[in-house]
Amino acid sequence: MRSRNGLIAKAQVVGASGNDSPQVGQLVQEAVRVLPRNIRLIIALDPSLERIERVDATSAFAAMPFVSLATTSEQLADYVFGLVPPPKSAETAIVANAGSPASRYGLFTLDRQSIPNTTGEFGEAVKVAVQRLSPKLQTLLAAKIWRLTTNDGSSRLNVKATLEMLDPENRVLMQRETLRSPQEETPTLIGKLKKQLPTPPDTIPAIPIGSRIQYRVQNNGDRPVHLLLLGLDSSKSAIALYSSQLPTDNNESNSKPILKDIEIAPGETATVPQSTANFTWTIHKPTGLAEHQLIFSSASFTQTLAVLANTDRDLDEPESIGVLSNPLEVVQAVMKDLQDASAIAPPRITASASNDAVSPSSDTYALDVNDWASLSFVYQVVS
Repeated sequence: MRSRNGLIAKAQVVGASGNDSPQVGQLVQEAVRVLPRNIRLIIALDPSLERIERVDATSAFAAMPFVSLATTSEQLADYVFGLVPPPKSAETAIVANAGSPASRYGLFTLDRQSIPNTTGEFGEAVKVAVQRLSPKLQTLLAAKIWRLTTNDGSSRLNVKATLEMLDPENRVLMQRETLRSPQEETPTLIGKLKKQLPTPPDTIPAIPIGSRIQYRVQNNGDRPVHLLLLGLDSSKSAIALYSSQLPTDNNESNSKPILKDIEIAPGETATVPQSTANFTWTIHKPTGLAEHQLIFSSASFTQTLAVLANTDRDLDEPESIGVLSNPLEVVQAVMKDLQDASAIAPPRITASASNDAVSPSSDTYALDVNDWASLSFVYQVVS
């Protein structure tokens, strides 16, 4: 696929001619996903900003290689940088009486919902505000990248995950599964798709603060899969599931635990966190949207675990959910691991205009649907 406008895409046929060319009405399915390595977070500047504010913001964002500014109103942005609406309270009068500017800056969704923990102080300079937002922008970019791995409609790994509430009541909240396992026929696939799509528009599950949750994960395929869990909590901090074990080849009593991904054997079901672990996953404040990405691979997440091992985490517990201090570095390692698991031959990745196979580009990731699956879960934390 070379370009896309809405639901209409332009594509180049690779290595096909004559009767091998796609025919009208023929089903086309994803085989390899090619993603650029230099994905950036696209930020739009609020039109209400003054000219000098826009100049200062543009200069500050230009110093961040992982951010691009939306230069036209037609360019779709990920988030908006702008002024925080003044509070309807005595606080405004207090600031005015103190002789300080009553403006402050923050980050917003495209429908002007404030991103948690991005609002600055009154009188903050624009450049200072942008620099302050750098860690949060990297977190949001990491989430943008892992969302691009979602492929429940095309993955050939046969996996299924169910989000369950354990307390204050025991019930199923949401379920996701891959639709194109090798055993499935097209009619079955369509039926599963209809079942998986949400029906009413408000089907995002609500989970009260203090609830305990877990995932029940099934490997219905014929080979082992490895699981990694990343996400954003309701404060929009990046989180990961840390799973550790003691080394099996070290007899020293003071040996330290090592990180591991969760391996699920063919036909087996696992709970995440494991029901045998002391850790329980409890939903915390604040209220708001949260999301989890369950990423499966046919190979271990070797590079990702190496990066996670460098984070400041207490590994005394077999499992825990912890905040990531380096989410962008972690998700880049995830992409490398998924590409290594795919091990795609160059001709399957790209081709020139003459359909001659060329070497894979060093500025892209190429992921084979036979070797990875990624399921997205979004829920609302409520009081």
